[in-house]
Order: sequence, then structure tokens, then C-alpha cells
Amino acid sequence: MIHILKNFGLAFYHYVVDFIPLSLALGKYNPGENFLTDWTYYYWAFWLAWAPFTGIFIARISRGRTIKQMILGSLFIPSLGSFFWFSVFGTSSFQLIEKMTNYNNEFGNVFTSIFVFLENYPFATITSVITIILLIGFLVTSVDSAIYVLSMFTDKGKENPKKSHRFIWAFLLFLCTEAILLLGTFSAAKNVLTAMQKLLIITSLPFALLSVLIAVGLIKDYRENKN
Repeated sequence: MIHILKNFGLAFYHYVVDFIPLSLALGKYNPGENFLTDWTYYYWAFWLAWAPFTGIFIARISRGRTIKQMILGSLFIPSLGSFFWFSVFGTSSFQLIEKMTNYNNEFGNVFTSIFVFLENYPFATITSVITIILLIGFLVTSVDSAIYVLSMFTDKGKENPKKSHRFIWAFLLFLCTEAILLLGTFSAAKNVLTAMQKLLIITSLPFALLSVLIAVGLIKDYRENKN
């Protein structure tokens, strides 16, 4: 536990100090094009693409809260929780690897690593089932918020969009998901996930520009309401 807390403190310190050079991939902080494409750019694009949906959803359920409360509750506290999560699981994973006499890249697959990790601790079956339930809950709530916000957009901004709009968007998302799964089945030789990552990076560029305009508009409205 002490080792985990130590790594958490060190990681948090370096994250704050090295935030700008890491973000810009300057000098010794440049991990290379492959890493940036597969992880950094992809994750930036992922969150930029989700920003309009998540932002509006959080704003609606946070009605009555102040901006400070929203920033604290939706940015700082979840970020600290994520830092601690990575510190716990990351440190424990490295400790497991160090104890292995013959490591065969068991943690090399991002989709199965969590289950490999849990197998090394008691009640592996129970914790694996709980993990699957949590993942399903995350996906369901994420898709539900996306459907809700898209329905608002197409129903003239109504806070309670019609069920027909929700059904149409749910059906369209279902078709897109099935199309991606079928594409991966028919083209097994091609990495469909990588292709989707590239597509997401490209299509999220307009959202990046839009996010800047939204931020400027928010600051402007805040100053006007404050005066």
C-alpha cells in the first residue's frame, strides 16, 4: 500500500510538472509517432468527439449547481480517482510481472489484461463478473446519454425529446455498431479497430475547433451574467 501511495504521489507530481511538454511531445517527452497515433491522438480525438454529448448531459443533470461545483465534481474529483486507479492497478501489475519467472506478455492485450490481473487475486471469478457488469453499465449509460443528446439536437433542443427521435438514433447507432462488427468478420486480415481510430482522429478535428468556440462563448456569457 505504501508503494502504491508513493507511486501515486510521484505520478501526480510529474503529471502536473510535465503536462505541457508531454502534451506537445517535446524533446525527451516525444514517445514516437506510433505511440502518439495509437494512444495520445486517439484518446484526444475520442474525448473531443464525446465532448458535446457528455458536456450537455452533465450540464443537464447538474442544474442548480455552481460552475465551481461542476468543475470540482466532473473534472478534479474524477481525475484524482483515475490517477489513483492507475496507481493501484499499475503498481500491482508491475509487481506481478516482477514475481513471474517467465513473462510471456500476458498483459500485452488491452482487452484481456484486467482479467489476467484479477486471476492473480482471490475471488477472481466474482471480481471478473463484477468487472463485466460495470463495463456493461458504462457502455449502456454512455450510449444512453449520446442518444438523449442527439435526440435533443434533432428535436429543436427540447429537454425532453420525443421517443421517436430516441428510437431513430438508437436504431442508427445499432446499425453502425453491427456494420463495424460485420466488417471485422469479413475482413479479418485488416485491423478494423485501427481503421476506426484513424477515422475518429480525422472526424474529431471539427469538434476541436468547435470546442474552442464553445469555450470562448462560455467565458463571454459568464462575464455578461456576472456583470
